[in-house]
Amino acid sequence: MRKYNVNRPLYQELRNTLAQAIYTGVYPHGTQLPGVDELSKSYQVSKCTVPKALKLLEQEGILRCSQGRRTRVNTTPNAPRKHHKIAILLNSPTPDGSHLFTDGPWSWTIHQALLMKLLRDHNPAFTLSYRYDWIEQLEHVDGVIALEAYGEWFDAPSRLDRLNIPYIRVQVASHLPILPESNTIYLDWYSAAQQAAIYFLANGVEKIVMQNLEFGDRPLTNPNHRLFGFYQLLKQEGFPEQNIILQNSFYKDSFMPSSEQFDFMHGIIRGSSSPKYGFIYNDQTARMLVNLAIKYNRKLKKDLIILALGGLPTPNCGITPVMSSINAPLAKLSESALDMLYDLIDRKQNNCPNRQLHLNLQIHDT
Repeated sequence: MRKYNVNRPLYQELRNTLAQAIYTGVYPHGTQLPGVDELSKSYQVSKCTVPKALKLLEQEGILRCSQGRRTRVNTTPNAPRKHHKIAILLNSPTPDGSHLFTDGPWSWTIHQALLMKLLRDHNPAFTLSYRYDWIEQLEHVDGVIALEAYGEWFDAPSRLDRLNIPYIRVQVASHLPILPESNTIYLDWYSAAQQAAIYFLANGVEKIVMQNLEFGDRPLTNPNHRLFGFYQLLKQEGFPEQNIILQNSFYKDSFMPSSEQFDFMHGIIRGSSSPKYGFIYNDQTARMLVNLAIKYNRKLKKDLIILALGGLPTPNCGITPVMSSINAPLAKLSESALDMLYDLIDRKQNNCPNRQLHLNLQIHDT
């Protein structure tokens, strides 16, 4: 067998080799394929590699697999699958988006999920950064996924429109001043924020201290603030507005609170259990507050409630959402974005309706 490409998984290489053998008539349509043992020996791969390759070919309609029976090549010849060349556009300090914490953990995680789906779909892809001359790199590109975590790159869609290149905007947070009319998939922070407010009220929270989780310290009263639903429901239920303490974002200099902010929170947690406080912070700061509560023998949920509403930990914490109180369907967001883009390309159109994915509040015991 030919030398394998070390940049691709072995089962994908075997899939490509078997597909070529089918198209060239080595395994004619309607005939049975050799068994796993024979294929393993013929192509010099392990027995566990063969079923993965066959599964890919079955998903593409090239093979028909039945339990207890030998795998057959479909009787209807399948035209070779059309591949789309996709560019992923994001904010990265490197031209190819290879920086580990590109655009924060949300975008980094979605970027990895996009690459995994593109790999499964056998579609070539490459990554470009908004910070460099990305327009010059779009020759022969079929479509673009534009990750938008912050507001400084919103001119990209208009430039893609002028080039007549289909695109999907992926909104990882509610930083848009106004939601676009089309071509956007985004997360529904509003309902998740309302769930957080209901949880606070149901557990007798009397005062709330929260970090402004918005780029540019957007006020809570702004309908596009990701926690606007939280504020609106509290207001509807008559929660005193003066009992909501909003601290400015920590993102200007670091992901941790200032010494003054830390002293303020430290004093609350060290003090008495009345009034009952609720805290909303990014995941890293929420962890710090939990440690303080444990240090001063405060009972979580009974004496105070701490919610981590960042959706994912900050880059300093890695990429595992072990404490996040928001269940963000990032894998589904990525797959849906690519499916929307594939549909635009196949239909030779540039516009499609927006799509919204729901977020759910998920309370973790600590």
